[in-house]
Order: sequence, then structure tokens, then C-alpha cells
Amino acid sequence: MKVVSNSSPLIILYKCGRLDLLQQLFGVVLIPEAVQQEVVHNTKDRQQSEAISRCDFIQIHPTPAQSFTFSHRIDRGEAEAILLSTLLKADYLLLDDKRAQK
Repeated sequence: MKVVSNSSPLIILYKCGRLDLLQQLFGVVLIPEAVQQEVVHNTKDRQQSEAISRCDFIQIHPTPAQSFTFSHRIDRGEAEAILLSTLLKADYLLLDDKRAQK
């Protein structure tokens, strides 16, 4: 099963202390590089950064360098997650942004 996630589900599950649910439900979760930037490198929450980095079931997957034709109302992480899930024909795309879901 292929599962791609945006940053919000990772952050929410981290805050609940339940990142393990992702592994229990899906085994491996793929994230694009932009999502890794958001949840690991661009956060002020060092504990979040370390906790997500330690999850070996969360794997970073590169997205091809191409122009994004997505609306400017979604951020780069969401756009890359949508692109990655499309390219990989993922079974699930985890995101919570209503604009991105459209």
C-alpha cells in the first residue's frame, strides 16, 4: 500500500503522541521533501523535529523538479504531496486542508 502525507497529519499525530498510528495503519508513509522541510527543519518545536526524524517508517521521497500548476492558495508541501501521490498512484493521500482537497 502506498500512502503519502502532508505535514498537518504528522504534526497533529505528534502532538497527540500517536505518530505510531501511521505505522500501525499503513506500515510506510511517504512524504515529499517540502513536507520534511516543514515538519523537521522549519519548525521551532525541536522535540517535534526529533520525534518525526526518528520515525523510520516515514520516508522522504523526492518529487521531480517541475512547475507546479496548483493554486496559490495551497503551500508547497501540499502541492508536492498531491503531485507525489498522483505520480506514485498512492492508495491514500493524508491531508487536512479543504482547499488542497479540491
